[in-house]
Amino acid sequence: MTTRTMRCLVLALCCTLMCAFAGAQTATVNARLTAGVVKLGGDLKLVIEVDNARVASITRLPQVKDLRFGAIPTPELQQRYQISGSRQIVTRSLTWVIDVHTDSKGEYKIPGVDLDVDGQSVTTRELPFKVVPDIQGDEMGLFEVDAPSDIVEGQPFTLEMRFGWDTALATQVNYVQLSVPWLGGLAGLLELDTPPPQVGLQTVLLQLNERGRITAEDLGQQQLNGRTFRVLRVRKRFLATRAGDLELSTSMCEFGRAATDSLFQRGDPGVAYYKRSPATTIHVLRLPTENQPLDFSGAIGSLSVNAVADHRDVDAGDSIKLTVDWTGTGNLEFFTPPDLSRVDAFKGFHVYGTNDRKSVDRRSVTYDLAPLGPEVTEIPPVPLSVYDLEKKAYVTIQSAPIPIRVTALKNASGLGAATRNAGVSVDIRDIQTQALSDRSTHGPGGTALIAGAAGIAVGWFALRTSVRRRGDPDAPRARARRRARKQLARGLQDARTASDEARALRRFLADRSGDLPEAWVGRDVRDWAREQREERALTLSDADALALQQTVSKLDESTWAGQDAPVGNDQVLGLADQLLKGGL
Repeated sequence: MTTRTMRCLVLALCCTLMCAFAGAQTATVNARLTAGVVKLGGDLKLVIEVDNARVASITRLPQVKDLRFGAIPTPELQQRYQISGSRQIVTRSLTWVIDVHTDSKGEYKIPGVDLDVDGQSVTTRELPFKVVPDIQGDEMGLFEVDAPSDIVEGQPFTLEMRFGWDTALATQVNYVQLSVPWLGGLAGLLELDTPPPQVGLQTVLLQLNERGRITAEDLGQQQLNGRTFRVLRVRKRFLATRAGDLELSTSMCEFGRAATDSLFQRGDPGVAYYKRSPATTIHVLRLPTENQPLDFSGAIGSLSVNAVADHRDVDAGDSIKLTVDWTGTGNLEFFTPPDLSRVDAFKGFHVYGTNDRKSVDRRSVTYDLAPLGPEVTEIPPVPLSVYDLEKKAYVTIQSAPIPIRVTALKNASGLGAATRNAGVSVDIRDIQTQALSDRSTHGPGGTALIAGAAGIAVGWFALRTSVRRRGDPDAPRARARRRARKQLARGLQDARTASDEARALRRFLADRSGDLPEAWVGRDVRDWAREQREERALTLSDADALALQQTVSKLDESTWAGQDAPVGNDQVLGLADQLLKGGL
């Protein structure tokens, strides 16, 4: 075989593997405009991105009066490689950039664009924008976007938008609205929970992108460059899900006095001002693989740790609740906490379970531990592997050891000697297998009483251990499993969109499986079900896994298609009942 033939075969194999890896993930579709407000004759482009699809194509561009679209270009292809544990994950994205032209001012809406994605029809969300004859307001307005220039994949960050107008226009401003075309349509950016408003500040509900609403904090009047502005603020939290550049296109703040024309009389024609925030780029760096520990938890940031035990003087086999708190700046909501049953330092303990609580600034995990004997003299440090953003290196942070005293169960070790000295064989239930002598007919002797007490103690310890192995039925995780279906039904009652339904379904799956809700984003359900069957953790069949995968895909399609129309409570609840019967 020639060298050239060998290279061709290797290339073909690599392409096949890349397609297989890409197809194993759920495809997503995003669409956005490069501006939400554009000057007449200005440059405007429609950007469509498809992630994790084997094959995708634009089947139709919509017809819009007074709008012209440029030719559909050949999409730009990007492929990324990532090592996750022992697996290599290949993701690919296709990007189309299409020119949009108009010769008339006014408000426009580009309906959803039809695509064929892996053989399925998908429609993007509707995109509104405005064309104005001139953009006035640069001198009288304020619009600043404060975003980091460099982050790493998996790192959460806060983006702040400050906007307003010169107080000299106070009598001429009775409305304000934002045009942020990249918000909600940028691939590789996952929006997290909004930071709570600052205490003492009033909030204002504003129009966003012609069709949505957004809450802003009123910062009042502020002096900037010798002038006084009325300033509002919006803060958003995001998580960068992949390496590459995030292009935040030009945003616009429109403010002014609304027109008051009516059907019967001519009123105030109104006036509008526009303040632009220039486009900016966030560079998302790949996490380094060099020197990455095998036990890397996925934690990113500058974190500290503290641990406390509920009590430190116990009998062997008694439960100790160890609460470990990680605080600081980082992805506290997303990393995987240490599994102490896999840490060598905890071999002297039984680890029965955990209770995981998380927020923006704190991750708190309570471990249920039981020391096995008096030779255990401390609770060892709990280690966590972290990529430190300040040091730009992998570090291990760990809690301080906690001294404990473990007392052996009384008489448990003397059970065998006592029975041998009595010459009587006794089992754990104290059933005697030999006839009693005449002198023992008057009642049990001291040895028998000791053996009986010891048997009760051993039986109690064995029963306690058995119950803990099966799981405490009153533990938070067990209660969450029992309530999962009821919580799902309640969540679906409040759901108004497909994304609401998807969040409720992920919460249900997390409660039943013990995983985090985020673990169900983009998961290949059939692969996961097969792994669970191999580990004998769950018995979910391939048919049930396929039904779940189809429902998740349907929710994703509806979410990203632009309409975000719900698929229906009955369908999601019916799936949940099917999964519960199937062993989830």
